[in-house]
Amino acid sequence: MSTGQDFTELCKKVINSVLKYGRVGLLVDAVEKNTPYIAVYEPQHITNWRSRFIDGREQLTLLVLREVVNEIKEDGFSIKPVETYRSFHLIDGVVEVHIWRKDEKSDDWMVVESSFPKVRGKALDRIEFTFIGAKTNSSKVDKPPLLDLAHVNLNHWRLSVDYNHGLHFCALPTPWAAGFRNDEGSSFGIGPVEVWMSEDPQASCGFLEFSGAGLASVSQAMKETKEEMAVLGARIIEQTRSQIETAEAARIRQSGESGALAGLANNISAGLTESIHGIARWIGKPDTDAYVKLPTDFNDAKLSPQELTALLQTWQAGAISLDTFLWNLQTGELLSPGRKIEDEKLHIEAEGNKPFSPGEET
Repeated sequence: MSTGQDFTELCKKVINSVLKYGRVGLLVDAVEKNTPYIAVYEPQHITNWRSRFIDGREQLTLLVLREVVNEIKEDGFSIKPVETYRSFHLIDGVVEVHIWRKDEKSDDWMVVESSFPKVRGKALDRIEFTFIGAKTNSSKVDKPPLLDLAHVNLNHWRLSVDYNHGLHFCALPTPWAAGFRNDEGSSFGIGPVEVWMSEDPQASCGFLEFSGAGLASVSQAMKETKEEMAVLGARIIEQTRSQIETAEAARIRQSGESGALAGLANNISAGLTESIHGIARWIGKPDTDAYVKLPTDFNDAKLSPQELTALLQTWQAGAISLDTFLWNLQTGELLSPGRKIEDEKLHIEAEGNKPFSPGEET
């Protein structure tokens, strides 16, 4: 169903679904005046599918999508959610679509509408639906990237419940008394005007208070679980490493950690690109070179002073061009965000600081 959201919101929704569920589906459909759009379906709404290889690529031959349509009741105000299923069937190279609803009397699912979508007067010959997964963009169900983090987070919640339950009982001292008569109807109050009296010389009283390391072990377990979540969650909340680590070692470590995230971004880029091409086919431009590319550089390491000095000396020696020098500054995140190399050169000249030629002394 078309919601009119822009492409940026579409990308956010896709990324969110892939991170949470490990997959998402994009359907290219059309509304009035045959205007195509991209609809996002989370995996719980993709209820059934079958595929086979046609011309060397996997193509869907069956697809069933769950939808909930809000219909206005007879009073004109109340809204009634109606569950529907939309099934796509690729038969002999032609796509047929059925809308299924449950009959209120018999409680059976029935086809209430059938259609043969057409693109510029021709029958649709493929189901324009793209799977995007955490590992592959196929109909195979991938493991959600955040599943391990969710399991550890659940364990952290259990430990937190145990810890706070223990604090509730241990932080409130409990009075006790021995050797006092407990006649029926009597009570022992606590306060400045309350006095406990006993004829037993051995009578005593006091407060039960917590001691020992029982809660400390739970607290330590919570800390360890939190650190484990930090590792699984791309080190969002992990403390800075205490030991000395070289810049190159840090870059290699961070590159390995961001590899899965970069692969996920590439999958999403490929899936969005395929959907864009689906729209192009719908409007009669199948040879479009449009594509979507999400950033895959999640390494926030910048050029060190030593690396910057070495680059400058290499450029001065004539071993690299000015464009290459500025490109390294750009990838090292030393140029202004979003500024292109040509723009930087224009800014340098505009300020009257024309770059000296390689080999000249400063």
